Amino acid sequence: MGIVATENAVFFSEHFGLNLPQENLHFVDICLTTDIPLYVDPYAFKIGMDLWSIECNNLVVDFFQNVIDSIKSDDHTRARFLLSNLHEPNTTHLGLSRGRPRGRGVGGEQAMDLYEKLRQSKAVKSGILRDLSDCELMIPGIGHDKVSDITINIIRQKLVRFTEFQCRQYKLPCRRVQSGPFWCPEAAGWRNEYAHLPIYDGKPVILIPKLAVRYKVAPDHQEYYSKFVLEYLQQENLDSNSSLVQVLKNGKRRVTKKSLEERYPCSKEFLFEFSLDHPEVLQHYKESLPSKDAPLSDEALKEAVFAALGHLPPGSHTFHLGDVVMQKNVVQGDNIGGVVGSGTVNARDIAVYKSHIDMSQSLDADMKRGLLEARRVLETTDLPLADKHDVADNLGKLTSELEKSEKEPGLVKRYFQRIKEVAPTVAAVLGSIKAVADLSSSALS
Repeated sequence: MGIVATENAVFFSEHFGLNLPQENLHFVDICLTTDIPLYVDPYAFKIGMDLWSIECNNLVVDFFQNVIDSIKSDDHTRARFLLSNLHEPNTTHLGLSRGRPRGRGVGGEQAMDLYEKLRQSKAVKSGILRDLSDCELMIPGIGHDKVSDITINIIRQKLVRFTEFQCRQYKLPCRRVQSGPFWCPEAAGWRNEYAHLPIYDGKPVILIPKLAVRYKVAPDHQEYYSKFVLEYLQQENLDSNSSLVQVLKNGKRRVTKKSLEERYPCSKEFLFEFSLDHPEVLQHYKESLPSKDAPLSDEALKEAVFAALGHLPPGSHTFHLGDVVMQKNVVQGDNIGGVVGSGTVNARDIAVYKSHIDMSQSLDADMKRGLLEARRVLETTDLPLADKHDVADNLGKLTSELEKSEKEPGLVKRYFQRIKEVAPTVAAVLGSIKAVADLSSSALS
């Protein structure tokens, strides 16, 4: 895997004198002298119910939508600018590297290569590519490592705030340094700021919450191809009695995956064409993802460290191995960096959303009735969980905008249109709210 074991492994908890095992930490106890083969999975934010995940998902969705919108409108200067700010995330010590951490990122020539792939992609033009995670399925050259790197760049401010909070909790020494660029939806662009971060070997360190990391991002084009696409084609060929059907001595008919692989080699271009013709198979695959995208246990995190080092460095770090402790990663208030009170409305949890609407002093009776009915209708839809969460997130953002004394018509229209694309029945309810209809119409004038 390209990982070089080192005799001089230095772990964050050891270097900063925490003397705590992984299970007692809210963050991944990274090795400061190499990278650990773990990745930040944006799909984890898409299905997470905690406020921190919702806010991270909103950032990823907003950034990717800006990129897609720029390409579709032929604003290629802006698209290139957006992608060119995805710098190498050396500060997290996650991913694959050879020896010392050197984050791969998508800066420079790689950013331009990504731009060209997206610009030329039929998946982008067709609208079937909606999520950053989908790039692993349909964009050549974009694997889970790149998706993770892009995600870290987008949510860097959230990670920085989380790191600052952890350092305050443990009273760790920090230095005022530049945080690095992060995505700012309000400015629809990249920003940078100063932050107080821990320093190792002259470089800042950013910690990653355990709930955000996986062995790889959930969507996997090889898995989609082998377990869903080929199995669909097997049945299709059996039904049509094609030339690929073999009749065994016992009379049983079969179509081998090997014969299908020879006729339909795995490529992301093929997966796009197949998904365009058979959207129900893609949906079935996506519906299977939430059950596979569970947070890693502390034991699994330790095993990832072993994989990076190749052995347990003598005398450098004590792992308290024992029973596997599965982390539920329930985020409560400042445990994940103090996101409560940030202004985001959580519409994923219907009870939480109903309570927010009932207590709101900014919404009139017509808005309250319409928003609650829209959320009720969303609950009854047959959408995949990830799509439901996308709609709920946009409903939450729409609610926040409607609660403002000075509403931005363009944002109201934007959130409404995104909901309409995924859940027309929910949008129909929202369209009956006079304020939504009026603001969406005024955004067109």
